[in-house]
Amino acid sequence: MCLKHWNAWVSPYRRLRLIESKCGAPSLLGLHRAALRTLGIALVTTLLAACTTVPELGTQPTPLLPPDTVGWTARGKASIAHPGSAQTVNLRWSRLSPGEDLVRVSGPLGARAAEIVRQGSELFLRNNRQLQPLDSVPGDSPLRAVVDNLPLAQISLWLMGYTATSNLWQVEIDEWQTADGWQVPERLTARSTDITVKVVLLEWTLGRENDS
Repeated sequence: MCLKHWNAWVSPYRRLRLIESKCGAPSLLGLHRAALRTLGIALVTTLLAACTTVPELGTQPTPLLPPDTVGWTARGKASIAHPGSAQTVNLRWSRLSPGEDLVRVSGPLGARAAEIVRQGSELFLRNNRQLQPLDSVPGDSPLRAVVDNLPLAQISLWLMGYTATSNLWQVEIDEWQTADGWQVPERLTARSTDITVKVVLLEWTLGRENDS
C-alpha cells in the first residue's frame, strides 16, 4: 500500500482519537468497541445459560406402564406383617387381563406353592387347573388369614407403580427400576391400619407368558 493510501485510511482513525481526547467524550470508535464488548458478554452468558438449563436426553423421565397393560409377570418376594404374625413368601404375579390376575405364592403360607386367581372381585384357589372358591378354604389357614386382608384387585396396579388406588392403604414406591424401557417398581411398601406389606420385585417380564 502506498503512503498516500495509508494516510487516507489512517487519518479518519486519528481524527476520531483526537476528538475523543479533546472533547472528553467517547468517540464513535469507542462506542463501537463498547457495543461489541457488551454483545460478546451477552452472547457468552446466553450460551452458558443454555448449557445449564437444557436437559440431556438421558435425563428424560421413563414412562410408567399404561394401567391397562396386560401380559406382564413380576417375580420377587413379599413380607406380610399383621398382629401376631409375620411371613415372607416367594411371589409371582401375572396380569392376564384387566380383570384377571394369577398369583403364585410359596413359602410359609403352605407346604407347597399356592395359586390364587382373581376374576373381578372373586378369588379362587387353583388346583390342577380347577378353580375352587377361596371361601371354601378353611378360614384359619395361613393363606386365608393373609389373603382375606389384602386388596388383590388393587395390588396389581401397585405393582405397576399406581399407588393412589385406595383410601384405606398408604402405598409408597421405595425404589424404581426399568424394564424394556418402562419404569416399574423394584421395592414398595403398603400399610393399612394393622398390616404392613413389603414387596421386592427381582424380575419383570413384559409380554404374555404361559400361565401353566
